[in-house]
Amino acid sequence: SQGLVTVRVCGACHYCCILPDIPAIGKPAGKVCTNLVCTDQASGVCNGCTIYKSRPLACNNFECLWKWSPVLNENMRPDRCNVMFEAYQQERVVIATTTRAGAWTEGSVKDLIFRILRDKYPVWIVENKDRHLLLPESVTKAQAEERTLQLWNRVRRGSPKLYDRSVTG
Repeated sequence: SQGLVTVRVCGACHYCCILPDIPAIGKPAGKVCTNLVCTDQASGVCNGCTIYKSRPLACNNFECLWKWSPVLNENMRPDRCNVMFEAYQQERVVIATTTRAGAWTEGSVKDLIFRILRDKYPVWIVENKDRHLLLPESVTKAQAEERTLQLWNRVRRGSPKLYDRSVTG
């Protein structure tokens, strides 16, 4: 089994500061966090977070799969493949947030999702306002929802946004 890689540098990718909602600081989903310090928005050069030392729980507990997985190559960096994967090993849940409709059904991204499902992790696909739950064979919808609720209680300390909209399986 391959071990974890040394945490990668994000480079120009800052999807974790754009895609998710962060209720603790009033940041809506899909908007650039006002605490992200960018010296040149056009080129994507950003230097970090103004509240890093006191950042909210949701930011502190964020786990970008690309940053630590030895399986994912440079083309799977979220800003390159148009999907940001959050992997939460404790709850055995993966959240895949897309930046382009259908990105999760293509090429290496689709292959990765199938691999995750084979590893018995449910995968939430977050695509605009739609939420899709993909289940591995041995996990029921109720089990996946319970894992997700445990995740939100640990990571965000609030109501999971995944439940705010229709869920299809």
